[in-house]
Amino acid sequence: MTKTQKTVINIITILLLNVAFWICNDYPRHLLEFGEVTSGLSIFLNLLYFAFFYYFVILAFKRNETLFSNRF
Repeated sequence: MTKTQKTVINIITILLLNVAFWICNDYPRHLLEFGEVTSGLSIFLNLLYFAFFYYFVILAFKRNETLFSNRF
């Protein structure tokens, strides 16, 4: 896979992850949600999402890999 293909795949993946965040979260969007019955589940899912997102960002920019590469 060429560097250009990796870059395009990484950009598309980041955009899709951001779209998933905006679709799946309630307004106002933030990490910690208090005051609801399901706030514990919401906090857990948000932290899980951001852990995956930041792992992907490190994978994409520091190691110059994609989620779909052979070495991953």
